[in-house]
Amino acid sequence: MNDFDINCDTGTRTYYIYTKLGSYDGFLNSVDEWTLIKTDSVVCNDEDNITPLNLNLNFSIAGETTQSFFIEINDINYDNGNKEFDVYVEDDNLQILEGRGMASFGSTSFSPRVWSGTVYYLSLIHISEPTRLGM
Repeated sequence: MNDFDINCDTGTRTYYIYTKLGSYDGFLNSVDEWTLIKTDSVVCNDEDNITPLNLNLNFSIAGETTQSFFIEINDINYDNGNKEFDVYVEDDNLQILEGRGMASFGSTSFSPRVWSGTVYYLSLIHISEPTRLGM
């Protein structure tokens, strides 16, 4: 996993990106089981324009595993989904599932929700340039 673009309301926001191996199901009430991998500030474009985070994470995910990500930021936008845990978008290397939207760990969650942004990653098969999987 290399980078994310997000969809957030206009303004300067502080964000926190957490991850955990496996599903997030049952682990959204507390940050204890999660690892913080990045925190910073970003100037968000309006909700009709994607905001790049420009992270360069180089976060490795083993094949055939589930890795959960939680991006905590005020005024992030997402879309309504159909069924939590269903595949929303995929390519030969990566699946993005429908999930939940919530402001922070332990807050009210809304489900199903769909990521409204872009995920950039490198695979061992296509290592020359990042692959873009956008919604």
